[in-house]
Amino acid sequence: MMARIWRLDSTSGSYAVKEFRDFVDVGELASRVEASTQLANAARESGVVGPRAVRDSAGELVGRVGIGDDSDAVYASVSKWIDGRPLQLTRDVSDAAAWLGRTAATIECAPDPPAAQSLDPWLMNWLTTVPAIFEWQTALEQSRRADKAWAELLSARLGQLTRLAESVTPATDARQSVLHPDMQPKNVLVTSTGFALLDWNDAARCSVDRILARTLIEWFTPGGVRPDLITGFMRAYRADGGRGVIEDVTAFGYAVAAFLNYLYETIQSELTSDRASGDSSGELVAALTRPLDTSTLEDVLAVVREIS
Repeated sequence: MMARIWRLDSTSGSYAVKEFRDFVDVGELASRVEASTQLANAARESGVVGPRAVRDSAGELVGRVGIGDDSDAVYASVSKWIDGRPLQLTRDVSDAAAWLGRTAATIECAPDPPAAQSLDPWLMNWLTTVPAIFEWQTALEQSRRADKAWAELLSARLGQLTRLAESVTPATDARQSVLHPDMQPKNVLVTSTGFALLDWNDAARCSVDRILARTLIEWFTPGGVRPDLITGFMRAYRADGGRGVIEDVTAFGYAVAAFLNYLYETIQSELTSDRASGDSSGELVAALTRPLDTSTLEDVLAVVREIS
C-alpha cells in the first residue's frame, strides 16, 4: 500500500509515523495493519529486528489524524523509530546474505495471523500482470515522437522484454503462507547491531516459492549473478526451515512482473512529466542497458538446483 514516512521526535522517544495515501476502506486497512503487526511480532520473537508498532489508547494501530470531514481524513500508524543507514547493495550484500536467508525462513515459519488477507489488489497486480506487447509498442512510438534519448535503446530491448514476460504465469503452487512480500534491499537498514527489515504493512498470504525467487533476483543478480551469495542465502534459509522451491523459470513470476512494471511506469513517467527528471532518466537508461533477462533467471535456477 502506498504510504510515506515521517519522523516524530518527542520526550518519550523517536517514532516513525506512516501516512497511508492510497486505500479503499479504513476497516480493511486496519485489518491489514493488524495482521502485518502480528507477523512482525512473531518474527521478532525469533530474532528478526523490525519496527515495533505502537497502539493508541483504544488499542488501535491505525488512527485518523487531524480534523475535518471524511474527504480530508488522513490515516496513519506509529512505530518505534529504528536508527540505521539504508543498506547499500554493493557494500553490504555479502554480509547480508545469510541474515536474509534466516529472516526469510523465520517469517515463513511464523504462525499465520488469523486475520491475514491475500495481497493488496495494487500489489497483486504489480506482481502478477505485465504490460501487453501493444503497450510497449505504443510507449516506443511516443518516446520517438518526444525525441527521448533512450527511445532506440527501448526499441533494441522490446523483443527481450516480451520474451521475459512469458515467464509470468498464474501461481499454482500449493506453498502459500503469510509473508513479507517486499524484502527488497531498500527496505533494510544497517544498524549498530546488524540488519533491520522495514515496511511490513503489505504482509499477506502469497506464494512462498515466488517470494523466495523474487528475493534471490533482487538481491543477488544486480551487476551479475552471485552464485556464492545465493548459496550462502539458501543454506541459511534451509537450515532455518525455509521450504520454498524454485522448479522452473515461472517461479520468478513476481520478480519479472515487478521489473517490467517498474520499467513501464518509469517510461510513462518520463513521457507524461512536464519536467524531465535526471534521476528517473538515469535509472531508466540503466535498466534498459542491463535489463533482467531469461538467461539471468536460468542462471539463478541452475545455482539453486545445485544446492538442492
